[in-house]
Amino acid sequence: TMAAGMAAAGMRPYVAVYSTFLQRAYDQVAHDVCLPELPVTFLIDRAGLVGADGATHQGVYDIGFLSQLPGIVVAAPRDVRDLKRLIALSARLPGPMAIRYPKDGEDLGCAPGGREPLEVGQWEQLAGGGDVMILAVGSMVRAALRAAMELSPYGVSCGVIDARFIKPLDEGKLVEAAAGHMLLVTIEEGAIAGGFGAAVLTFLAGRAIEADVLTLGVPDRFIEHGAIEDQQRECGLTPPEISRAILRRLKGKLLDADAV
Repeated sequence: TMAAGMAAAGMRPYVAVYSTFLQRAYDQVAHDVCLPELPVTFLIDRAGLVGADGATHQGVYDIGFLSQLPGIVVAAPRDVRDLKRLIALSARLPGPMAIRYPKDGEDLGCAPGGREPLEVGQWEQLAGGGDVMILAVGSMVRAALRAAMELSPYGVSCGVIDARFIKPLDEGKLVEAAAGHMLLVTIEEGAIAGGFGAAVLTFLAGRAIEADVLTLGVPDRFIEHGAIEDQQRECGLTPPEISRAILRRLKGKLLDADAV
């Protein structure tokens, strides 16, 4: 609410907050920031699974509760360099933006030097594939790229899109991916219920676009404390678990997938 008052006075405030703590300010985000369309940017740390911080601190609900609010841009960088690009973008926006990132950041080094400025709703295809297209959000991009490599020996051609904008969706790339692949896979380190995958399904259904969509993410239960990798494995979000889930869905569609 203080940030909203600062924005109303002509400033461009940035609110750095853990995902779990932002849950407790939902009414303020909705009514004080989004309703008057104020240029407040939320830098959401600890977004996703948080390891030993425990069940109370899992940052897996922000995608759902923020995406339903009108007028806010919701994004997730795949690495530190993309985080910087999204922060630069937020400085140009007339309204609110939320940028979610995990407990531990990294630089995937996918491009030398700097990258071009981002535009709202712009996804990026990182790998091509004719059978499956993975739409990966934020921290799941690296896991998606590894899973795509693991699928190759089974005769599955799998592409990966960095779906860095959760809201708005890149509608053009989404329609193209749905039309050109037998399976779409959404992967998010967030709750499946009301999350990015649900938004993709809603978009496709609203336009009567038929597509087989597999949604991967945090299941509808509280995740207890433990190592982040163990939590990701429990939720089916490690590369081996992702590739196995894809092969199970493809079984019967591709001959080589019957080996699973």
